[in-house]
Amino acid sequence: MELIINGKYKIGPTLGKGSFGLLYSGKNVKSNELVAIKLEHLQSLQPQLQYEAKIYRNLKNGTGFSQIYWDGI
Repeated sequence: MELIINGKYKIGPTLGKGSFGLLYSGKNVKSNELVAIKLEHLQSLQPQLQYEAKIYRNLKNGTGFSQIYWDGI
């Protein structure tokens, strides 16, 4: 089964697993850009992704930091 998030990102194989979520390879179905997609359980006792996204947005112009696309689903 093919899973597409927000009609934009196709989920690929799992890349890794952390203490609060999973990291998948993915692709932007409109631009074919390869991306990494991090997902967190909705019932997470200590949600972290929104906080992590805020940190990445603050560091976005720094050398060596990933670009973030926040769809905030």
